Amino acid sequence: MARAQLTRWLGLPDDEPCFPDMTLPQLRDYQMEAVDSLLQYGKGTVVLPSGTGKTLVALGAMKMLQVETAIVVPTKPLLHQWIKILRKCNVKATPFYGEEKQLSPCTVFTYNTACKHVDLIIDYFKFIVLDEAHHLMSAKFRKLITAVDALPYALALTATPERLDGMHKYMLRLMPIVYEMTIYEAEKRGFTSPLEVVPVPVRLTREEAYKYVEYTDTIITATRKLRTANPAELSRIDDPLAKAALRAMQLRKMLLSEAENKIQAVIDIYERHKDEKVILFSESIDSIVTLSAELKARGYKPLLYHSMMNPQERRRSLDKWGIDGRNLLLACRCLDEGIDVPEVRIGIILCTGKTSRQLIQRVGRLIRPRPGKTARVYVIYAEGTIEEEIAPLIRRLTNSTITEWL
Repeated sequence: MARAQLTRWLGLPDDEPCFPDMTLPQLRDYQMEAVDSLLQYGKGTVVLPSGTGKTLVALGAMKMLQVETAIVVPTKPLLHQWIKILRKCNVKATPFYGEEKQLSPCTVFTYNTACKHVDLIIDYFKFIVLDEAHHLMSAKFRKLITAVDALPYALALTATPERLDGMHKYMLRLMPIVYEMTIYEAEKRGFTSPLEVVPVPVRLTREEAYKYVEYTDTIITATRKLRTANPAELSRIDDPLAKAALRAMQLRKMLLSEAENKIQAVIDIYERHKDEKVILFSESIDSIVTLSAELKARGYKPLLYHSMMNPQERRRSLDKWGIDGRNLLLACRCLDEGIDVPEVRIGIILCTGKTSRQLIQRVGRLIRPRPGKTARVYVIYAEGTIEEEIAPLIRRLTNSTITEWL
């Protein structure tokens, strides 16, 4: 169905604004600067720390443009979060996924569904907003590039566009960064809370140290011969060495996330903050399930949040967090992006990858501003391992612009 037909079907004259009743809270100066910059270029990426209002930038652009808008998000919970926000702004947004395929001047898609309806998006919409835009360059969703290229306006929103496979470079060619602000700058201007990074060293046991060296030797041998240490590139190489390196990387990550002495470090940190909410991040579900069992055996009441739990179970964990001594939330990657969590200022990184996106997103959970608040992230790391780089890397990332470290 052509756009003109869809417009008539929805009863919308071509020459009238799409969102005449749209209302917005007062945008901050940097949000208006981001909107103005996008409108100047037509297509671009806006990079802002978590909690500084990337959504309001998109809404500001919608209000200025007054054209049919497609919003694309990675998950169903985020889709419903966007619709709730839009309706508060007097925009009659509709979901378009699964059985709920409702088309309107403001339609919210998941990436999965949008990829199946690229022609529809091109025919009807004039403006596309890509939330958590680094997803665009995954092999699964690159078909959407056709829509970005075809439409007159496109906005990519992200706290950091970096991808481990390097494909962010192509996205930024299509939608260059038109506005960015570092965490450090946001803190200076009072838009995020100050952040303290506290390194907490622990030692591997003798057995763990032997295994760590074994896995690391395998990785070094393979990556030197194959001339890449990038897991995404290794996964595309049909060679036993590549498979051995990937397996060793996974085993090393598991070893570091389950290191014996990290359990006591978690307990020591939590004891200092047990009267307030604390969030712990790790790299694997197994590691937080194991940690949960260890903590429960010692009388603590941790909560779990991971992708193998259904949405209702995850919601219950968030609802219980902070009640009846259940102040410690153990989270895996599914809490890294997109979903707003209750107020928290203390974080523990038990184990993490070194991608800037993941680190920035985890820090972003802690720095949402409150009067008098100082956020603190404890980085538990095994001495003499690759984890020694994490705390310094967080400090560098929070003090530099995206273009300085991409």
